[in-house]
Amino acid sequence: MTTIAESKNHVLLLAYTPCNLIMGFAAHHTVAPNAILDVLYCGATDKNELFIRQLADTCPSIASITFLSWERLEKMASSSYPLTARWALPLTKGWLERRAGERLKSVCPTPWYDIVFYPHDAVGQALGLARAAWPMASFVWIGDSFGIFVEKKAHFDLLGLRVVKHPFLREIKPSQATACLPVDQSGYALKDIPLTTISRQTILEILHLIHDSLPELTGYLEDLRHRHAGRTEIFLMTENHAELGYITLKQECAMYADLLVQYASKGSVVYVKPHPGEIFERHEPLITAIAGHCDIVTISPHFRSIPVELMFELILNCELCISMSNPRLSLKFLYNKDVLNPAEPQFVERWFDPASWRLYNDSYLLYENPREALRTWDGQGVLWSGDLPDRV
Repeated sequence: MTTIAESKNHVLLLAYTPCNLIMGFAAHHTVAPNAILDVLYCGATDKNELFIRQLADTCPSIASITFLSWERLEKMASSSYPLTARWALPLTKGWLERRAGERLKSVCPTPWYDIVFYPHDAVGQALGLARAAWPMASFVWIGDSFGIFVEKKAHFDLLGLRVVKHPFLREIKPSQATACLPVDQSGYALKDIPLTTISRQTILEILHLIHDSLPELTGYLEDLRHRHAGRTEIFLMTENHAELGYITLKQECAMYADLLVQYASKGSVVYVKPHPGEIFERHEPLITAIAGHCDIVTISPHFRSIPVELMFELILNCELCISMSNPRLSLKFLYNKDVLNPAEPQFVERWFDPASWRLYNDSYLLYENPREALRTWDGQGVLWSGDLPDRV
């Protein structure tokens, strides 16, 4: 039987985050190591585009990187639709889809791709456009972060949202999936989809390659630690809870302060890594909330988009790391680093709006259960599967 790696030679990676880019490198190395790799990065901002280019430059197999805003992708997927009468839409869907696909092809360096890597279909129209542009390609699902596979309908149900189908772009059925920490959020996202696991060693080699190619980052973190030498160091990874409307900014900062008073000794230095999705400024409110118990040092906005998994200097040297999301799992797997995730149900009920409790409880299990499963996982197959209602 001919494998993808043997028969295909042009690969497109759809990336929405720097972590998607890293996992795309790993998937390329594992699934199609001899293929030419182009990157289509969706939704980059002026603040992080330079870093994304630097990150891409560390992978010698990347032939090109193209940036497209979400707004431009939406226009590609919809500009013909308003000109078409509703009654005629069933007759013209195929034509509209082909036209939309041609728009995407016009901005890519190669007219044809044999493989398309993608993280998920939960946001934007990039995946539907890629399906329209290259209908015969093999679509390989790489998951979000280091392998969170999200079934769109189940995920939207947790968010209290309804999936609205695009009028003419079709959904994807992946030909295979690949990840280093495959977690099936719903329990049926990966059903009947062949899965290839990426080795821990492969991910570590890629992370070290990237880390060693970013001297500005390593110099900044080493200088940060040098200025606070001899003190207890804490690494706090904040989230964009307030921006999502699940808590007020004042309450969120009070929550972090409460955790630091509980777990960090007085006089510690706390390095704060803001979430890339944060809009509100947390530095001064957090200093006010902590009332002198610790010194708060917020990492420069220049490095906000860098995945924490690349911040070796802090991960390996801080006495305590705190995160309510994926680093709880990824840092344990990669570096055997225990990370505090305080978001047990009673914690969530104390701090967050009741409307968000179900979402936060599911999120907690999404990292805690796979972390527990690491104890007996042999590195092959799905690490952990959830059990959400099938809304299909």
